[in-house]
Amino acid sequence: MARIKMSLFTASLLVATCFFGISPIAGLRPVYGNGDGNTETNRKKLLDTGECTHCDLQGVDLSGIILEGVDLSDARLQDADLSGANLENADLEDADLSDANLDNANLGHANLKGANLTQAKLSGTNLTGANLKEANLSSVDMQTTKLLGVNLREAILEASDLSDVDLGGVDLREADLRDADLSGIKLSGANLEDAHLGGANLRQADLSGANLEDAILTNAVLSRANLSGADLEEANLGHADLSHANLTDANLSYTNLRWASLRRASMKGSDLRGANVKGAYFEGAKGLTREEKADLEKRGAKFD
Repeated sequence: MARIKMSLFTASLLVATCFFGISPIAGLRPVYGNGDGNTETNRKKLLDTGECTHCDLQGVDLSGIILEGVDLSDARLQDADLSGANLENADLEDADLSDANLDNANLGHANLKGANLTQAKLSGTNLTGANLKEANLSSVDMQTTKLLGVNLREAILEASDLSDVDLGGVDLREADLRDADLSGIKLSGANLEDAHLGGANLRQADLSGANLEDAILTNAVLSRANLSGADLEEANLGHADLSHANLTDANLSYTNLRWASLRRASMKGSDLRGANVKGAYFEGAKGLTREEKADLEKRGAKFD
């Protein structure tokens, strides 16, 4: 009898699958081929229902389509064409958008937490207010991307181009910006606590009033950068180039400046208590009192 009952149960499931599109494996939900490589079926599902989580949409053309508020969390969108698409308020958490074309797309206030955007195209893309926490944006050109009010905490931006971009006041705590091009970037009032900026190009960057506590800036180029009023307490600036930088009223207490170049830097009102200045070059540095110079020399700084 048990065998007959099982056969009847199996038969009922087969009937349900054939006639009603219900899948016992998918928890009695419609079968759309999620993750099965059937990209066209998944594309249709997205357009019909506004959601396609865990879907395979690799290489799919969604250019210019209104996808406002859709759920694409965990979707695979590698090489997809989303240029000009409206994805405002969309959920793309943990989605794979590597090599995707997002030129001129609207992703305002979208959730991109943990998303993979490695080498994605973001020319003219609107990311205003988007959540990019823990997102991977390695090797991305964001020179013309709108990033006002974005959350970039713990984001990976290694080797990306953010030159001349306005990120004033943005949260970049623990972000990875190693070897990134940040020349001319506006980071006034930004939070870069514990951020990794080793080898980054910050030439002529505006970091006035920024929080750089415990940040790693080894071998970074900060020549002619504006760091007035910035908090660099316990930051690591070993071998960094700070020549001609504005460090007026900056907090450099307990900072590692070992072998850094501060030639002709403006130092008036800067706090260097406990800083490691061994081998640091202060030739032509402006704003330091005689007493401050004498103290720095005693601690291993060089003035000629």
